[in-house]
Amino acid sequence: MVDKYPEELSMRESEEFDFKLFDKDSFKEDYNNAVKYAKKHGGQVYTMVDGDNGNTVYLRGLHYVNRFAFCVLKVGEFD
Repeated sequence: MVDKYPEELSMRESEEFDFKLFDKDSFKEDYNNAVKYAKKHGGQVYTMVDGDNGNTVYLRGLHYVNRFAFCVLKVGEFD
């Protein structure tokens, strides 16, 4: 069985999900807001990071290295 929310997604793979971006406040506030939103809407928090080849990579959960934003991804559409 394929994981509904994999550990890592490429930019292209992330296009299969509906998402909401959190990058307006501090990282702590953005992460907290993303977690609240994910719980309310049944999504999963991902950290957007710069990958080794300069492409954006989505890592499930909270990550510190090379992060620049958080987003909540959801299979299907948000309410």
